[in-house]
Amino acid sequence: PTQDALVDVVAAAFRLIDHTEFDRYAAPILRKIGCDDWQHLNPKNFDYAYDYTVNLSRDDPDLISGENRAFTDSFAMSYPREDRARVMEYAMAPGQADCFSSVTMQKKLRTLCLGIREAFSLAPGTVYPWEQYLAEPIAP
Repeated sequence: PTQDALVDVVAAAFRLIDHTEFDRYAAPILRKIGCDDWQHLNPKNFDYAYDYTVNLSRDDPDLISGENRAFTDSFAMSYPREDRARVMEYAMAPGQADCFSSVTMQKKLRTLCLGIREAFSLAPGTVYPWEQYLAEPIAP
């Protein structure tokens, strides 16, 4: 397939697959680039709730907004796989630049972007749709 076709497939896959499926694909990508320990990208002493209902009442506004933002939303604080899936979901949506303005969100996005590039052997020198909010483009 052409490079453009591959990009379209990757973009569509990350938009359409559910979060469990995303994690199944993301885990090998993260391992491949040596980042299967997603926890180290989170704030010190943060623990995922491992429960969606708990996060309905979780009140951590600093973790989901502002300069110390570490998560796209409260659901991303439920499970690591949800966090990764939400990062990709927001990264591919228009108008989400504010979500990726913090250092932590940039690290999470960059980690996933580098993993996708490596896993799919994507050409350097191109900015892919999921990389639109990286503060510094990935160098060729």
